Amino acid sequence: MNKKKILAGVLSAVITVGAISGIVIGVKASRRSTVMVIQASELNYGGYWGSSSQMQGMISSDVSQDVYLTDTQTVSQVMVKEGDQVKEGDVLMSYDTTLTNLNLEREKLNRDQINLKLQVAQDNLKKLRNTKPVSDGGGSSGGIDVPDFNIPDEPIDPEPTVEPTEEPTNEFTIVFHNNGHGSAPENVTVGKDQSFQSYLDQLSEEQRNKYLLSEDGYVFGGWYADQICTVAYDLTAPVTEDLQLFAKWTKAAPDYSGAVANSELTADTAAYNEVPGQTDASLGTVVNPYRYLCTDQAVITAGFMNALRARAQAALDQDSQAHYYFMLEVHDGDTVAGKLLKAWMQDAVQLLNQGQDFPDDWQGILNLATGNIDVSKKPAEQTDQHEDGTTVQGTAVSMRKMTPVALNDTGSGSAGLGVLSGELSYTKEELEKAIREQEEDIKSLQLDLKESDLKIQQAEKALTDGVVRAKLNGVVKKVGDPKNPPKDGSAFLQINSTEGLFVRGGISELMLDQIHEGDTVSVMSWQSGTVCEAVIKEISPYPDESGMFSSGDNASYYPFTAYIASGGDNLTNQEWVQITAEGDMGSMMGSGDTLYLWKAFIREEDGEKYVYLRDENGRLKKQVITVGKLSGEGYEILSGVTFEDWLAFPYGKDVKDGAKTKEGSTSELYGY
Repeated sequence: MNKKKILAGVLSAVITVGAISGIVIGVKASRRSTVMVIQASELNYGGYWGSSSQMQGMISSDVSQDVYLTDTQTVSQVMVKEGDQVKEGDVLMSYDTTLTNLNLEREKLNRDQINLKLQVAQDNLKKLRNTKPVSDGGGSSGGIDVPDFNIPDEPIDPEPTVEPTEEPTNEFTIVFHNNGHGSAPENVTVGKDQSFQSYLDQLSEEQRNKYLLSEDGYVFGGWYADQICTVAYDLTAPVTEDLQLFAKWTKAAPDYSGAVANSELTADTAAYNEVPGQTDASLGTVVNPYRYLCTDQAVITAGFMNALRARAQAALDQDSQAHYYFMLEVHDGDTVAGKLLKAWMQDAVQLLNQGQDFPDDWQGILNLATGNIDVSKKPAEQTDQHEDGTTVQGTAVSMRKMTPVALNDTGSGSAGLGVLSGELSYTKEELEKAIREQEEDIKSLQLDLKESDLKIQQAEKALTDGVVRAKLNGVVKKVGDPKNPPKDGSAFLQINSTEGLFVRGGISELMLDQIHEGDTVSVMSWQSGTVCEAVIKEISPYPDESGMFSSGDNASYYPFTAYIASGGDNLTNQEWVQITAEGDMGSMMGSGDTLYLWKAFIREEDGEKYVYLRDENGRLKKQVITVGKLSGEGYEILSGVTFEDWLAFPYGKDVKDGAKTKEGSTSELYGY
């Protein structure tokens, strides 16, 4: 497990590419009679950054407690006014439990309606994916109803027609689409209930290879049932109707063997995955950051950091929502081909929050032994000026704006979805567009459902507690009007701290049920080495939208504030620190007790997930499994597989019950 923890969850893109490449290698492995198996402990995803007990945080002497209202919560009475001094535990306001309960029931009805719409949208998507497009000239209306026109004319005696007698279909045609790369193989005809795999088994190796497409610069990822390649086609499934299969492609991994490890990062240092003269729109995103190969103890200069700031600013000038992710890597042997020992990643856009360039005498040292970046001098602290002219150090945690969803909403997007009729007629382009729109509707509905669940949780908490108490000592800065609460997503009531030091961090949504207000966390300064404890005072019910605390694992992060009672004398405002969760929080976040198996090694048929593992006789067998939550690229395994089991990559004609096995490793599987 320890060797797995050296990879950060921010490498999810690398993991994903590895899994896709593994499909190809697994398919190629079908030419061999022995199937390679890998121990489940090596495939465990639970040790990645997204499941770690450590997270980043920022020291702040200026924090606030912000009380937000959803449309399910009704304020009965406010006990404080602006300017009041409050102590931790003081009652700030109370809820009208009668109205809150009515709003709660209303929101539950709204959630039921969202669930119904989501089910309809998912059924619609299934229908669309099973719909065959018609040709543009085939007389189809493209799905638009055309009224019948009754035009009087000379009566025409219709020609007598003979109704043909339908013969039962015993053969089906499989049509292959190359999706823009390689050459599509000829269509094939298979017998009723015969699988495509059984058809391939009858061919010679040369003939089978026609279905393993290839093109320079791309990797063939297998055959899929939909054009956007989200549903892998099961080659062993009996064919019961005419099929269309689509080839999946990924760009081939470039050759980085010539990359030189940097002992010093300067303004002129180039990322090894950046090709001069070529434009890659994905470069600089969280899934494809600018990557720098470094030696242990490599020096990071102020010039390097300021160059990143300048590039991030240029990206923002082009797109206000832009990011500029970069990653520093240390590999075994100081080559990209060597084992990744440690990686650090950050969005350079966040460096702009410091306000000023890094001073010339600033430098950082990559410390492989501690996993930290040792800083000899930190950048000048930022002073933010508010619109009202006041100046403060640091900023309060921003909360997500909640948008009420009306029950009678008939607008576009997530509301007003109807059931598609069984008779669908689309051209190829119309069908592709309809599928995309339906997928977007489903995403929107899933967000609506998550928001509704949050409102229900907040209302239930208001009914249970009845009041809101101060969670820190401070001054009341803002109090809203109970009869006219804010509608713009701003706080109803706000308290600013007047004493003490705090640390702010973000909790992954996967850990929310394990971390609670009142829990103790450990704080370590990367700058001074100071170690102290902090007590969590508040966890926001709304996810952070700034990306400040995200680890790149596609999970939402919820801001929290923890109070440092003592031991923080050497900590400075706005300093980044490492936060470690202790006790049962740590056990949740990567203790090694839970197996998270890579999705690439799990298949699904008829709603049942399964793997291929080695039995007591050294042969492969199909094993049905039970999974829990999805974390990054791994499913939590509840039953069916243990750490000691040996698993096969579940693709290729030789991967079947009774196949011979040989032990291998992920390095062999992915060709490292």
